[in-house]
Amino acid sequence: PLHPPSPMASRRSYIHACIFSGFVMVLMASLLRMGAGGKLRGIRSPVVQKFGRVSARQVKFPGQSRSLSTRASENGDIILTGLKLANPVTGLIKPVMAPISKIQAGGFDAAAIQAKIDADITTNPVVIYGYSLSPFCTKAVDILKSTGASPKVVDLGAEWLPGLISSDGAAIRAHLGDTTGRTSMPHIFIGGKSIGGLVDGTPGLLSLVEDGTLDAKLREANAI
Repeated sequence: PLHPPSPMASRRSYIHACIFSGFVMVLMASLLRMGAGGKLRGIRSPVVQKFGRVSARQVKFPGQSRSLSTRASENGDIILTGLKLANPVTGLIKPVMAPISKIQAGGFDAAAIQAKIDADITTNPVVIYGYSLSPFCTKAVDILKSTGASPKVVDLGAEWLPGLISSDGAAIRAHLGDTTGRTSMPHIFIGGKSIGGLVDGTPGLLSLVEDGTLDAKLREANAI
């Protein structure tokens, strides 16, 4: 018969997964620094630039004919281009993130967490669950605000790493993984329905921007 792993074995697996995830994150950071053909070189203060904050003029919604990557480059938003290029790299750690999220969350009241999520998404037209240090989350907030929407941002912690995510944040992350299959952040809800993250999802925020349907979806949810 199969026996559950010992606490020590689980701890080792958790440490190994964190090390692997950290390695992939370093690769992602390197890719972000390169940006589109190394265009990020020469930017002296990415902190001051707030991850290349998008203005309302930089994001065009209806009647778009060019890819967002092309428009982002033309508008000087190299960070957004870098995030799109980095997304496949972050996908490498997705298979290990679900078990990590459950280990981090430990035992939690799933019904109570679901009640919190329901309260958020039923009383706010746009909700973003995310991390304060994540450029993906920052960019998602920027894009939604540039439309005139005022998303409710639920900060789960600085990042998913141990010591940086709150206990409630870890529980919400694990529960979203159980109910939607996504533990990556940001996790965006519009009109009470999950659309996934910034780059991918169902269909993902950038997909709505590119096909020109984001404005309509936000109006339908009474967000703008």
